[in-house]
Amino acid sequence: MDIFIAQMQFFQLDRCIILQYTDYQQYKIIVFVITFVQLQYFLITDLNEDVLQ
Repeated sequence: MDIFIAQMQFFQLDRCIILQYTDYQQYKIIVFVITFVQLQYFLITDLNEDVLQ
């Protein structure tokens, strides 16, 4: 869970960077996609770890 929180904080930084380069509509879409992909990634890695153990 700590890793997840750290990742989300990292992505907060990413969002600030993205915001500088895109207008707000694009920014919202990009953030949504990044967040969705991140969540999928974490779910998959959690499942894989459970299977491996």
